Amino acid sequence: ALQTDWGEEFGGSNPKKLERLQKKYFEPLGARLVKFPWEEKSTNGRVERSHRTDDEEFYIPFLAKVQNEEGFLRKGAGWVYYYNLKRPHYGEDGGETSVFEVTGTQV
Repeated sequence: ALQTDWGEEFGGSNPKKLERLQKKYFEPLGARLVKFPWEEKSTNGRVERSHRTDDEEFYIPFLAKVQNEEGFLRKGAGWVYYYNLKRPHYGEDGGETSVFEVTGTQV
């Protein structure tokens, strides 16, 4: 599952767009698109903060060095691994490395 905010890049609140994205991109990968609960406004701040971290620590330093799509996917997979399992996070848990959570289940 890929859990996102309600941004337009992932369908916003348009059910037809969500269905199209699900069928075209997620189903072929055996995945599904999941939205953060609308009423949990604090979640959006976490999403936006992670976008900023992605920009500052991954895209800006590395994107210009990537030569092709395969290289980008390799770097991206490495970034996801590092971000979720190795990089310290100084939020609510007092500096522990985060465990990526999807819809209440730890992965």
